Amino acid sequence: PEREPRDTIRLRLQGDTTAWQLTGPQTCAIVTPDHRDDVAASLGPDPLRRGANRKAEFVARLGATRRPIGAVLLDQGVIAGIGNVYRAELLWICGIHPETPAASVDAEMAGRLWDHTVAQLKRGLEWNRIVTVSSEHAAGRVTRRTRRDDALYVYKREGLPCRGCGDDIASMRLGGRTIAYCPTCQAA
Repeated sequence: PEREPRDTIRLRLQGDTTAWQLTGPQTCAIVTPDHRDDVAASLGPDPLRRGANRKAEFVARLGATRRPIGAVLLDQGVIAGIGNVYRAELLWICGIHPETPAASVDAEMAGRLWDHTVAQLKRGLEWNRIVTVSSEHAAGRVTRRTRRDDALYVYKREGLPCRGCGDDIASMRLGGRTIAYCPTCQAA
């Protein structure tokens, strides 16, 4: 509780010995149960929830828009739970350029993107942190204790060498946020 909140904190609950902070929610308000249900109904498929047809629903939603996939992955109406870190990392893992029109991603690749999303979000939930690299690209074995500098492929690594090809990581503004990518591994 003695630590000052950062400017990205949207809600802070504080007791005598503990403070909880909510960062970057899509919606942060005190709402009625009906409003909560409306917000939940507007969300796209959640990769962390079990159930049939979530992958098919995601593939269909991608195919329904020509917006750049790097912007679409931030749209909670297309897929729930993807933030700025995961969108950059998942697009690198799948070799998709962020400006690629979502509708031009074929169903097979969209399915692979969904599968990687499920795996990465499950790992993040289990480890309570985002570590997207595989042991093939990390400086040693990948665990929940992997060093922060070794944990990600492209996010916040602009100007550093790509873990795949060695070329410099670049960035652009897309969907109102900065996204990092490798111009070689994710060719337009």
